[in-house]
Amino acid sequence: MRSIVKTLAIIAAAISLPGCVNEIEWHRKDEGKSLVMNAQLSSADSLHCIYLSIGDYSTVESISDGAVKCFVNGSLAAEGTALDGEDESYLKDDRFIQLASGSMPSMMRQSRFIVKASFKPGDLVRIEATAVGGKYSAWTEVRVPQAPSCTVSDTTMTSEGERSSFPVVAIRVKGNDVSDGRDCFRLTAGVSGEAEAVHGDGTGNWIRVPYSFPEKSVRIDKGNDPILCDGVPGSDLDLFGAGQNNFLVFSDQLFDNGSFEFGFKVGAADVLLPGESIGEPCDTLCLESTLRVHVWGITKEEYHYLKALSIYEYNEGDISLTEPVSFPDNVEGGVGIVSIATPGECTVTFRRRYPRYGILYQPVSPDLP
Repeated sequence: MRSIVKTLAIIAAAISLPGCVNEIEWHRKDEGKSLVMNAQLSSADSLHCIYLSIGDYSTVESISDGAVKCFVNGSLAAEGTALDGEDESYLKDDRFIQLASGSMPSMMRQSRFIVKASFKPGDLVRIEATAVGGKYSAWTEVRVPQAPSCTVSDTTMTSEGERSSFPVVAIRVKGNDVSDGRDCFRLTAGVSGEAEAVHGDGTGNWIRVPYSFPEKSVRIDKGNDPILCDGVPGSDLDLFGAGQNNFLVFSDQLFDNGSFEFGFKVGAADVLLPGESIGEPCDTLCLESTLRVHVWGITKEEYHYLKALSIYEYNEGDISLTEPVSFPDNVEGGVGIVSIATPGECTVTFRRRYPRYGILYQPVSPDLP
């Protein structure tokens, strides 16, 4: 295994995603420039963004020309189209792209290629890339993972301590791993909603104004749940960040015969009032919000990468008192990491009525019938 440690710029490529394959060394030997290929793909999407650049030990730069091909189960599925300008519409959740070369502006030193292709769990996806007239080339193969089946088994409104004025919603999720072997997962959550504001016009008539709120991400408090802590309780003495697991990745090592159950908390205001504003104050606000719990099936490379990135961020990049953090590399002929995730989802819906609504955050009333 080639050992990789995060070095600011090279890790733009290096910092692709950790896997059990190759690694990038903290003090790499100067082996010249390589093609850097990074991508974080989803089987739920049909448009995918592949990042390419040329990098060596200390620099990362965009490419003057390049080509990307995507094969699914051995057949050519699509060829990449270069994305010109600074269109950020394809930059989604790519934390490793930020760190790839140390700063957000450096992200623009990675050329982007859009690939239109569909794949499903079990498919073998191969990405091939070339640059500078074929002088540089790299490829990778990734098996699309399965997502587990899951349901929300319980929700409870509670408070964070006896004197806390910020209630939280405790969520329990249970499910089953649908594939054999060692699998890896990631937890995220989002909330969307619809509302109806009711205004009296002073003449006995009521005006009803509808609102809708697109899905936004929700911060998850994993507490000391053993599965979400991935077997390392966060309350233990944690000098080097092993128990942080900021990206909420976990494996099936703690599952019971393929079954799992875990719990976490979210802010009540986040899930019961998902919008930032509903305009003018009203006499009554009726709101229905849906919390979507996403349990992603992810590759082992992404699992190891996000575990390593969590530790690296915890130590703020300072490894003077720790062993170097190793990030995986699953790109052959170059450097980088390409991952694919498959979403699993379960939902729970909350209905609330807010009388005399004028401020966004107010105490909640009982569920609507």
